[in-house]
Amino acid sequence: MPSSTTKIDICSKALMKIGASPIQSLEENTSESIISSQFYDIVKESLLSEHEWSFATKTQELNILNVESDQEGYENVFQLPHDLIRVLSISSSANGISIDYKLYQDEIHTNAEKVYITYIYRVGEKYFPQFFVNLMTTSLAKEFVMPLTEDNSKYNSLMNESIMLLSKAKNQDSDQTKIKKIKTFSLISSRN
Repeated sequence: MPSSTTKIDICSKALMKIGASPIQSLEENTSESIISSQFYDIVKESLLSEHEWSFATKTQELNILNVESDQEGYENVFQLPHDLIRVLSISSSANGISIDYKLYQDEIHTNAEKVYITYIYRVGEKYFPQFFVNLMTTSLAKEFVMPLTEDNSKYNSLMNESIMLLSKAKNQDSDQTKIKKIKTFSLISSRN
């Protein structure tokens, strides 16, 4: 369910958490705005890559490129999604049959004719659940505290809080995900 959360909201909450002034824009000529714009995307992508977040995971069929593979042993080339942060799985069908492949730059090289990718993507802030907003806020505050306040004690406190919130967020996210069934394959079928 979309919310009205924005980058500015998250950065401002993180700044206020360390006693700094909130911002109205990432383009302001203030220390707070400059630090926010330098750290925000790095922290966001780092946290998104930490876990198979249900709100930031999607599966899609990839487009084959009309070029020959320059990677030895592979014939086909597929374009990786532009919003990719982390690959979770690559298969030749929507039901998840794994394939042999090589990631190279922004491409997948393989002999498969069709490729499906499940991955973590750059999800917009309006789709962050509250537990992830809390995690982002504290993680940003941890990054902001030394350049803006040079307070080692506050840094250590925020470091511990962000570790605890990451664990809590992973658990909350996992509670929202259905358990995947084991796919049928020949060894299981032969038992019946």
